[in-house]
Parts: sequence; C-alpha cells; structure tokens
Amino acid sequence: MQIIHLLPDLITLKINSLILTIYRSLIDEKFPTTCSIEHAKIYFLLNVCPHMEFLNVECINGMTIELFLRDILNKINLDHHKELRLLCIYVSKADDNMIKTFKKMIDKEKLLLNYTIHHELNNIYLQWK
Repeated sequence: MQIIHLLPDLITLKINSLILTIYRSLIDEKFPTTCSIEHAKIYFLLNVCPHMEFLNVECINGMTIELFLRDILNKINLDHHKELRLLCIYVSKADDNMIKTFKKMIDKEKLLLNYTIHHELNNIYLQWK
C-alpha cells in the first residue's frame, strides 16, 4: 500500500504492454469498446500521477496510433496536465510519413502549439512546452 502514497510524486511511467482489442458490438453500441476502457486506464494514471512528466507506451495493438494520440492530447489539454511534457509511443512501423501525418493532425486541430515530433527507430517522441 505504500506505493499508492508515492503515485502523486511519480515523474516517469513506462507501460510495457498496452494491448487494445477493439471490439464493437453490432447489436448494441451502448457498451464501451475495449479501446475506450484502455484510454480510461491511461486517463486514470494521469489523474493519480499529476507530477508525471514522461509517459512511455511501448506497445499499442489493435487501434490507430492517430486516434490514441488525438485522444490523449485532448485529455491532457482539457484537464490541464501541466507536468506531462514528453510522450513516447512505440509503433512497429514508425516512419517519416507517419510523423508528417501526426504533425498535420496536431497543427490542424491545434492540439499543441510549441512542440517537436520525431521518430527514432520504432519510437515516436512528442515533446511540448
């Protein structure tokens, strides 16, 4: 139980595996998808660890990275997470075109103002002020 008391002071969090299986019920759309449940878990961590500066998500399966990035940046902006300034997302096929797509989305939707985005091997790094 001591670890729970330390969470508000957490600065860096690395999630080794975030497996997202998107399942949409064709019968009843009222049930949340696994994707939305996993987003809620990340949002919960952001709220429990308000001093976190760096979030590293190593593996995202079964969803578009663009959707994840848009959702997490919207959440950060809406809840005013002032400490979080660096997001690293592992993508199995990160390339320059993916970076351009993300940059275009961020600029068009004004998700961030002063930021840099680049990839090193299969990791996408997004840093902002």
